Amino acid sequence: MRKLTATLCLTIAVLLGSVGMSFSVDNQRALTFVQSTNFEQESNIRDRFKSSICNFKKVKNFQPKHIELEVTPISITNVDEEKSSFLMNFYFGFEYEVPFFAGDCEIRRNNLKDVFNPRFEFMNQNEINRLKPYNIFLNKNKIRVGTKYSAHLQSDFDWTMFPFDTQTFSLDIMHYYTRNKLKMNYTTEVYDTDTHNINTNNWNLLNYEVEQINEVWGGEEYEKIKLNIKMKRSSISVLTRIFLPALFITMLSVSAFLLPLKELESRITLQIASVISLSAFYVVVDQKLPDLPYLTLAGYFILFCFSISICSIFYTLFKYVARNRGF
Repeated sequence: MRKLTATLCLTIAVLLGSVGMSFSVDNQRALTFVQSTNFEQESNIRDRFKSSICNFKKVKNFQPKHIELEVTPISITNVDEEKSSFLMNFYFGFEYEVPFFAGDCEIRRNNLKDVFNPRFEFMNQNEINRLKPYNIFLNKNKIRVGTKYSAHLQSDFDWTMFPFDTQTFSLDIMHYYTRNKLKMNYTTEVYDTDTHNINTNNWNLLNYEVEQINEVWGGEEYEKIKLNIKMKRSSISVLTRIFLPALFITMLSVSAFLLPLKELESRITLQIASVISLSAFYVVVDQKLPDLPYLTLAGYFILFCFSISICSIFYTLFKYVARNRGF
């Protein structure tokens, strides 16, 4: 009986030992698989990090001597003749080189603390808003920064020939550093393909030019880039809504001379009706004309129409009186 019990105990112990060994081997294999998987993941992460490394510690402490400027206008709208202002949306960027490996990556920032900041200023802006964060590209030894702006700009306009006028819409750019510390050039290649895609509403793009001007402030010389976009107003709408109706009303007043002088009442009635119609038309049109301290071509034309209509009335009365008095 004791021998049987001992044999059973020994058998159970052997079975348990084999199961334990099997379980530990399986655990070891599982652990080895997990470790190898984690190592592969860490290796992939490390490789990705190496391929997109950014050496911002050296980049942000380096000040270049030269930068390339890029400006791509998207739209010019909300032209205000009274304030001589307009709204321009545009992409803005600059690029410079460093004498070391900067990295190979792309990041977005709300400030320029990681790279050199030229502290640009748009000299003719009334209000400006940055629409996108800064896109910073590091490609070997080149650093490029780009963003998008919306700016209300001021320009020197002359509306004398309104609505057949041609205007120059300008963007003046300067930076904080003097000319001997930082020079900037303008990249014109962008305009070869993108300039004619500007949304200008009722304006037609003629050409563009870039001026590089040196200005003296406080005894120091600074650089200014002046981008001039020359456009001509599309006058078809104003021509059909203002000039032609005023011309037709004036012709109606002049056509009263086709009536014989003996029909004075009909002639005077037609001419006075034309003056009243022209006055009512001017009240409506006045809201669409720029309120300026000087007369424009449209203003001179309406004044001319009024003069013709009123003079026709006086001429009719003069002829009638002269005829009755035998002159």
